[in-house]
This record gives sequence, structure tokens and C-alpha cells, in this order.
Amino acid sequence: MFVLRNVANLVPPSFPDYQYQATSAAIEFAVQLLNVKHIVILGYAHCGGIRNVLNGKCTSLSSGDFIGRWMSLLLPAGEAVTKNKLIIPLKRQTALERIFYSLFTAEFGNISMVKGTYRSRTFGNTRCLV
Repeated sequence: MFVLRNVANLVPPSFPDYQYQATSAAIEFAVQLLNVKHIVILGYAHCGGIRNVLNGKCTSLSSGDFIGRWMSLLLPAGEAVTKNKLIIPLKRQTALERIFYSLFTAEFGNISMVKGTYRSRTFGNTRCLV
């Protein structure tokens, strides 16, 4: 079993020369070097990272601003949910968690080694469960 976790369970965009490559690197390592046969993408409730997006607490914590840049990927969706008057405040976190889960699973399918075979839920000898 190979487990990858990060703040807000984020699967960032995967572009050549892009600054957020750790997630893509971990997936590539698991599939191509460890020959992981099954990938399970889990969403979870009461995520602290998503709560901070809703509360506007995604600011720089250090001179490197690692967390601020990481969380900035989530801000557009967070702002849309916050401004949506149809979503009552008590349900905003759940709504945002579901939106992010959908975005992350879609982004997973855009990782170069997965792209093109994700729809069939398999790539090579690896099966993806979402």
C-alpha cells in the first residue's frame, strides 16, 4: 500500500515545468516504480484546509509562502461557494469538499501518465477507483 496525503487532499494541475509537482511525482513513483495496481482517491469530511479556504485563512505562513501558494489553487472555488446565496453557511464546507473532490479526481485524469486511459479506470496494469 502506498499512501499519499497532503494539505486539503489537493491534486494540483500537472504541467511540465509547473511548480507543484510533488503529487504527480508521488503518483508516478507509485505506479511506475512500485507497480501499484490499485489507486483509491478518497475524499473526507471536515477538512481543515478547506475550512481555512472558507474562513479566508489561506495566507502566507513563512517567507517561502509554501502554504499560501498551495492553497491559492483552491481560492476561486472557495469564493464562488461563499458568494452563493443558495448555499446556507452551515452547508458551505460540505459543498466545497464535494466540489474539490470532483475537481481533484478530474485533475488526476490529466496527469500525463494517466491521461487518455483514465476514463476506462485503468492505465497499464494499474486500476483507478474513484
